[in-house]
Amino acid sequence: MTTVDDRHAVEPEDSGNGLSKGGGQSDAVLEITDFSVAYRTLGGDVRAVDHVNLFLRPGEVVGLAGESGSGKSTLAYGACRLLRAPAVITSGSVIYRGRRMARPVDILSETKEELRALRWREISIVFQSAMNALNPVLNVRDQLVDVMHAHLQLSRSEAVDKAAELLDFVSIPRSRLKSYPHELSGGMRQRVMIAMALATDPEVVIMDEPTTALDVVVQRDILSQVVELKDRLGFSVLFITHDLSLLLELANRVAVMYAGKLVEVGTAREMLHEPAHPYTKGLLNSFPSVRGPRRELTGIPGSPPDLRSLPPGCPFLGRCGYGTDACREVDMSLVRVTTSADPDHVTACPFVLPGTPVPTSPTGATAPAQVLPAPEGPLS
Repeated sequence: MTTVDDRHAVEPEDSGNGLSKGGGQSDAVLEITDFSVAYRTLGGDVRAVDHVNLFLRPGEVVGLAGESGSGKSTLAYGACRLLRAPAVITSGSVIYRGRRMARPVDILSETKEELRALRWREISIVFQSAMNALNPVLNVRDQLVDVMHAHLQLSRSEAVDKAAELLDFVSIPRSRLKSYPHELSGGMRQRVMIAMALATDPEVVIMDEPTTALDVVVQRDILSQVVELKDRLGFSVLFITHDLSLLLELANRVAVMYAGKLVEVGTAREMLHEPAHPYTKGLLNSFPSVRGPRRELTGIPGSPPDLRSLPPGCPFLGRCGYGTDACREVDMSLVRVTTSADPDHVTACPFVLPGTPVPTSPTGATAPAQVLPAPEGPLS
């Protein structure tokens, strides 16, 4: 197998950033290690999340991006043990280190009673569809008060007062406390979900595509409020979306997921200016830029692979313009991008660097789905 020259080769990540197998991140409030989830079917297991390592520091926003079906929501719900059969967690640990906890706890080994006390008090979720997540027969006040009664020692009057303050946080008039979900706009429902997620002062808030189906003006308002509330209240955010452009403005670090695996992790700045993995580059070329020179939107050809029968090596090979025969041997371990200024910038592709040009066809057009012969010399 042809390899990359030593001057450009990436090296296994061992700096303790919690991304490589066996690594650790002692200052992380949430640390997901070697985590795998499979869906049991008559035709065999469908591995939706495959040995993922990810961590979240206090006060940090980590973005999780990828196409629909890449495993983002399954990772988040599995880490909180919210998945039902036929989903099965097959490996890994999820360590939570909250300020209110006497010791770190592994969420995967907690009892049902311990999980009930942990969820929403320590880790809350803004679900993808607010209309489905909110109870249609309870008004906003009763739903917020119900959350606080389950976890906080508050009288009803104190809970109602706090519910009103929560609506102030998310810029909704207090008069809407008596409104039912169907009486609210889509943006208001999302804000109510955010208020509910913050009702018990959690340390980690998981936001699963909270701006999906909202117009761009409402999206920006909600994202601005998320940042403002995070800075004011000091919680950490795992923000899940298929829209990488949102994360470049919102997140401190971005993790890109494909076919159940993390393929690249780095700071938002590095991911914007020096993306290493071909899939990340494809995502960046799938939305227009509002500044700078015009550029062609190339997108990503084809569709994600069938998780029931993944090809050997890199699962992105069939859609990749950089593909070679050597990609069939890649083990998809996250390794450091040695040309990057960020020591925690890691990628699952050992052959492509941020400045590597896309191979072209004889006519000059890119050939993203073509598997090219292995390179004769080092990548430049």
